[in-house]
Amino acid sequence: MNNFDIDIRLVDRRHDTDDTKVDYVPFGMKVLKFYAEWCNPCKMLSKIFEGAADKINLPIEEVDIDDQMELAQQYGIRSVPTLVIVDDAGAEVKRHTGFLNESALMNFLGVNE
Repeated sequence: MNNFDIDIRLVDRRHDTDDTKVDYVPFGMKVLKFYAEWCNPCKMLSKIFEGAADKINLPIEEVDIDDQMELAQQYGIRSVPTLVIVDDAGAEVKRHTGFLNESALMNFLGVNE
């Protein structure tokens, strides 16, 4: 029996007609979007996410820090909005705190516009 390292990736081709362009998403990765209802930069960032939804190839899980305090504490959230990319085990891969315009958000998420 051989041992092989297997790299499983999901391929997202939403709205993509160019066969040369493929965005790869490592299996199980997602974005935790920490926010609060009272946070104006969070509301502005939500509108950016809505406008760019067809470009984003990672699942987004919204976490209200007032409703899910334990999860916010687990990830050491001290300010919102905070975006945390996690792997399938929930381990942090990348983080950004504060508002992002669409271009900066796409760059953070590794999306080629």
